[in-house]
Amino acid sequence: MAKRRRYRNGPNTVWRWISFVAFLFILLIFGISIIKKQSPAQTISSLFKSNKVDSLESQFTKKELLELLSEKDGIIEELSVQLDTYEKNQSAGPAKIRTSSDALNMRNCPSLSGDIILKIPNGLEVTILYYDSEEIELEGQQGKWCKVKYDDQEGWVWSRYLEPVFDDSR
Repeated sequence: MAKRRRYRNGPNTVWRWISFVAFLFILLIFGISIIKKQSPAQTISSLFKSNKVDSLESQFTKKELLELLSEKDGIIEELSVQLDTYEKNQSAGPAKIRTSSDALNMRNCPSLSGDIILKIPNGLEVTILYYDSEEIELEGQQGKWCKVKYDDQEGWVWSRYLEPVFDDSR
């Protein structure tokens, strides 16, 4: 009876497989290079190059890209000016309570159905933290809810009852 020769699965087998796969990869690169009529280095770089950059470069010239960037900068500058104007008009800071009643209700949420946290006496100063983004009609008047701080508590009041206090040093 003839002896069968058995191959051991040892570290040499793993390295043989790794070498075989690397050899196949190199053959594939050279094959693609021959078909595309370019160098292997160009083939490898084209495999890893982003298609988004290629499509952007093919759609626009350098001059057009610079014009687009300049236009974008103009839009950003315009929005920055608009934001500065908005912040001056809607900025956080001190305000006085101005209401026809003795006090203004501070609520836990921006709604008439919100619980009343406390009553702020008319004429006292509060700190405006920020305005709600949604403008609504309340009691026949357009306005926004405003998050304020008074007596170490934060809550919501109707902005129509606030009179901002402007500091000349601002």
